[in-house]
Amino acid sequence: MMVTSRNLVAIFGLCSVSILFVFIIVVLQGEGLVIEQIVRASQRLTKKEDTVKENKIVAIPTKWEKFISASEVRRIKEGNEFIPTNDPVLIEYIRKQIAGPSEEPLFLFNPEQEIDQSQVGQSKRVDEILHHKTRGFYVECGAAAGERDSNTLFFDGARNWTGLLIEPDPEAYDSMLRRNRHAYSINSCLSPDNQTKMMLFEVAGERGGLANQDRAGPGGKG
Repeated sequence: MMVTSRNLVAIFGLCSVSILFVFIIVVLQGEGLVIEQIVRASQRLTKKEDTVKENKIVAIPTKWEKFISASEVRRIKEGNEFIPTNDPVLIEYIRKQIAGPSEEPLFLFNPEQEIDQSQVGQSKRVDEILHHKTRGFYVECGAAAGERDSNTLFFDGARNWTGLLIEPDPEAYDSMLRRNRHAYSINSCLSPDNQTKMMLFEVAGERGGLANQDRAGPGGKG
């Protein structure tokens, strides 16, 4: 399939193993699961009172100790392996892409459908395993528009969870924002290897994905 410049979007790839701003530690204790979460570790870089909410989007402090420069962008684009995953400039760059949880009620395009819209009922099965836990935290990679086939919508609407929704397709991401999901979200993708880099993403709806040269595994360079 020929990929033209019009259907390619430069997407910032996060490192595959460690998501820079979200860490989840799952600890088994007795019969249940206790989920300890640290959201947006980059908050350590600025004082808590410097971060405010405006228009239901997590605002970024106006006074920076560092701005990302053209040379830093080049470092990221080149996939420089010497950029550590906790690099302050890199974290600041990512923070600017994060939208905060909506404070409005869920706005579903098909409100009459069951709240569990996971592909094959995964949400209900996970709910059983977690003993119907409330107020948890999820991470969904490839969140699409956040409704149809969503594996986390059930926990958002029925169990009062929050989380992180990651979706690289810009059209799907914009549609997801209109649904008032109660989670952080970012229009980005995950790097197929353990490097920070810029990658080409083919926008093609549900068929979309990394351009062939950026894919890992058979058919790609990874």
